[in-house]
Amino acid sequence: MAGAIGAANRGAPDAFADPFLCYHEIAFDRAYAFDRAMLEALGIRRITTRYPGTDRAIEAEGPLLRDVLAAVGATGAKVSAMALDGYAAEIAVDEAARYDIVLALRADGHDLKLGGRGPAWIAFPDDPAFAERGDAAWVWGVFFLRVD
Repeated sequence: MAGAIGAANRGAPDAFADPFLCYHEIAFDRAYAFDRAMLEALGIRRITTRYPGTDRAIEAEGPLLRDVLAAVGATGAKVSAMALDGYAAEIAVDEAARYDIVLALRADGHDLKLGGRGPAWIAFPDDPAFAERGDAAWVWGVFFLRVD
């Protein structure tokens, strides 16, 4: 996670160690890198929600996006979630504060994996506020967050 954050635990991308960051030309001087244990330590929230355009209920588990943002001292107005394939969508930080948006690490009792929707997936609560947003906001394959 990079951008308008107060805490950092790493420096700029390294061409060898950070191939996805470099491939997507993501630049920053400082950032905060979470591993799975660090995300889990923020607390796991389980929500049951419906994927847009389907009647399928999904049980998503992971830290709340607002807790991830708080852990790094985020000060921006929006967070952009980027997937491994380069797709990204923005979420207003004030929305993350008001709603139980989950950075899911598990769905339906299974860890999210590469080649599926992992390593992480933005999952929105089953709330009318998100009904018209569609599936474009449900970024899966999330590996990077930027706060602006």
